Amino acid sequence: METYTIKHPFLGKKDRNGFLELEIESKNIIYSELGSTHHALQCESQKNHNEILVRCKEIADLIREIDELNKPTN
Repeated sequence: METYTIKHPFLGKKDRNGFLELEIESKNIIYSELGSTHHALQCESQKNHNEILVRCKEIADLIREIDELNKPTN
């Protein structure tokens, strides 16, 4: 299994769903979201490209949900 890094590369504008920018990276995958309408995927498998894209979008949404749940309560 590869090691994946998930990060907010720009930490710019936030909306109600969390940071708009998010990146998932491994040895064979780079997925980036910029805003709610722009995304890009570079991966090894052309056959599974669309399925990987859908899964990366789901992971990005889950990370935003986790960030929201993990906010400190003051």
